[in-house]
Amino acid sequence: MFPLESIFTYHSPTADQVDRMKKIREKAFELATLIEKSCPVATALGDVTISIQKVREAVMFANASIVLGE
Repeated sequence: MFPLESIFTYHSPTADQVDRMKKIREKAFELATLIEKSCPVATALGDVTISIQKVREAVMFANASIVLGE
């Protein structure tokens, strides 16, 4: 477990990290676009919205792992 101070401190990404984070965002956008185009727009539980939110969360956690883990 990371110390709380590290988790709640801004970590400026390096150029390499920015590049990797950009690639993750691009692939996540492809997936979110595929979900939006492939799934029915209206579902009772908002499944499309939730699935796109989960893709967004995955990007945020992946990006955090890049800057916190190095």
